[in-house]
Amino acid sequence: MNQNLASGNVGPLKPESLRRSLTLSIKDGFFASVYATLTGGVFLTGFALSIGANELHIGIIAAIPLLGNLFQFIGAYLVNRRGQRKPISVTAATFARSIWILIILLPFSFNWYASQFIIIIFLVLIAIAHLFGAISGVAWLSWISDLVPENIRGRYFGKRNMIIGSAVLVFTILGGKFLDYFDDNLIGFQILFFVAVIAGAISLKFLDEIPETKSEPSIKSKNYFQTLSLPIQDHNFRLLLLYSMVWSFSVNIAGPFFVVYKLKELQLSYTYVAFLISATSFFDLLGMRFWGHFSDKVGNRPVMLMCAIIASILPFGWLLTSNNAFSLFFLFPLLHLMGGFFWAGKNLASVNLLFRLAPQEEKAVYFSTYSSVNGVFAAIASLGGGVLGLLMVEENLNFLFINIAGLKIVFLVSGLMRCAAIPLLRQVHEPKGMSFEQAIRVLRSIRSINSTQGFNPFLHFFTHSIRKSKSFVDNQIDIADYSWKDFWTKFKDALSRRVKT
Repeated sequence: MNQNLASGNVGPLKPESLRRSLTLSIKDGFFASVYATLTGGVFLTGFALSIGANELHIGIIAAIPLLGNLFQFIGAYLVNRRGQRKPISVTAATFARSIWILIILLPFSFNWYASQFIIIIFLVLIAIAHLFGAISGVAWLSWISDLVPENIRGRYFGKRNMIIGSAVLVFTILGGKFLDYFDDNLIGFQILFFVAVIAGAISLKFLDEIPETKSEPSIKSKNYFQTLSLPIQDHNFRLLLLYSMVWSFSVNIAGPFFVVYKLKELQLSYTYVAFLISATSFFDLLGMRFWGHFSDKVGNRPVMLMCAIIASILPFGWLLTSNNAFSLFFLFPLLHLMGGFFWAGKNLASVNLLFRLAPQEEKAVYFSTYSSVNGVFAAIASLGGGVLGLLMVEENLNFLFINIAGLKIVFLVSGLMRCAAIPLLRQVHEPKGMSFEQAIRVLRSIRSINSTQGFNPFLHFFTHSIRKSKSFVDNQIDIADYSWKDFWTKFKDALSRRVKT
């Protein structure tokens, strides 16, 4: 048998094989997101608090996956050495998800060990899981970025992330209701984590069916440690790295503590917190579709700038929140809805910009450098936020005539630092991308952006389902090109053709 076929390493895919592979990646992403949702976020934080963790422990838990990104260099080394991404990604992901079986059994140890010792074991297991996850992640990025054609990358990942977001939305709500039913009992977390492991296994099944396009080992032509220096020598990539370092620090100094603030300081229920996270996921679905199409038109850097500006403002809104009707029924939902929509664009454009700036033959090294450096700064920020949160518990501060205390001081620091990071992004150059000002003009010129624009992702999805495409690449419907009148005309024509057939 051909060695490439035996390893899953094949040449350029035919259209039918490409469509099947992209569909398999979406299925993998759906179940992987179920696994990630139920083992992270509010559920991971809630479990940690239930076994006695404090703010510093939460900061360490948040820092672990970020520091784990350092091990992406191991993944990059293996990719460059072997020239194959699939076996590395699948094997490492299998090890990472298997660790959660041990975490499920951890509460049974309370009869033999002190709570603080249990927390240490928990932190070590989380660290091992994220170590293997980081190795898998860099191989996956290099693998999938070669698989998806560049001219549909924004739309494809927008669609993929939209479907992933639907899984986050549904399982966050179900998980929150489930934990409230068990009244924060540890057995509820154990059952939840077991479901996550099953979802992770299903995800791996689909991942293993995706073929890998041929990739030659680049380490043969140069020393690997010389290869590691290439991203730093790239001036434009260095500017992106500088921005992302500052941005990662500013986001992660507060990021892990929004859930702690809701669960611990405001004593909100898991169901309500899950509702807020699901609302974020719902608007993430809308945002992924909209920003995916828009970034294909104007480039990724302008989308990052637009969304980063809004994301910088959001922490200041948290300063106004409390456990009252105004916050519960208006302010919290508003902050989560805006966060979902604009963070969707920020995250999507960040990945696609990295894809565009990384040279084809050195993708793994660029990806691992980007993730590792950002991971270090994000981890330092998470630990710093935990220490700052402990120190600020009894402190009060007046800011713009608002009295803020505790974790709100951390949120204030985060907002100010995010604003400081935005000018750095403007210095990054994107090949084939528009300037920020040009993108704003394009956005303003789209006549369909009115009261119906927020539903364009749904309209796009609906019309796509009634119009058969001969080619996944060549026949994408893009409603942003149409005015409302144009859309209605094309919709009636498509519907009438369908009725006649």
